[in-house]
Amino acid sequence: MENLRLVTQTYYDIQAIRLEMEGRVRALTQPQRDSKGKEVGPPVMTEERAEYYFAIPIERFRDAEAHCQKRLAAEVKGVPVWESYLKNVKGIGPCMAAGLISMLDPRKAEHASSFWRYFGMDVREDGRSPHRKKGEKQNWNPHGRVLSWKIGMQFLKAQSPYCTVYYAEKERLEAKGAVNDGCAFPLQREECKARMSGAAGRLGREAKKPPCKEHAHRAASRKMVKLFLSHLWAEWRKLEGLPVSTPYALGKLGHNGYIAPGEMVAD
Repeated sequence: MENLRLVTQTYYDIQAIRLEMEGRVRALTQPQRDSKGKEVGPPVMTEERAEYYFAIPIERFRDAEAHCQKRLAAEVKGVPVWESYLKNVKGIGPCMAAGLISMLDPRKAEHASSFWRYFGMDVREDGRSPHRKKGEKQNWNPHGRVLSWKIGMQFLKAQSPYCTVYYAEKERLEAKGAVNDGCAFPLQREECKARMSGAAGRLGREAKKPPCKEHAHRAASRKMVKLFLSHLWAEWRKLEGLPVSTPYALGKLGHNGYIAPGEMVAD
């Protein structure tokens, strides 16, 4: 398992550098702009010159990523939770599975909410998910939160069965926002207005309405990924011979409409 963890971290480190380099190339080859978005000068570098300097290094990083992907596929092969469950989930490939297996431990998680909390997807006392705070030690994994975001994007891209949860929640939240001062998220309404007003002032234009469609997208994706993590927790615990508790929403809150892991597995 240690080999899997090391190769996974190496893969994401290489990927991060490659993405940073590609972002730098985009910035260098676009017209220079001031804080208000007004064009004030030509690009620092032509696309031809940027390709001369950066094309080969970027390609080398892509080759290194591909090498790590092959190693990860070999490492997860034979791992029970991959063979019995994860490889049957549409949208979860060897690299994402490697990240999940290397970060999570079902033996230390007595409830599905333990996975959510470790990935920073739980709701804290202030009604928000946890964020980094200066001087405070984190009790969640920032890399896990990034991975959860990638899983949500991949589910949508692959049109995984989990997308049914996403679309239903997104529609519900947008409908709620339509009759609630244009916002389904009261805690974020004023924050949104301040941010949008500030951006509009810098760009010299009128402020737009709060971007609540983006909030609805993120919240719906969050619900979709949390359902997947709860399924992963249950299936993994069963494979380890560990007890699986009834979901809190069913056992304590009396909710119905439970979605079983088998319903979200691709045919």
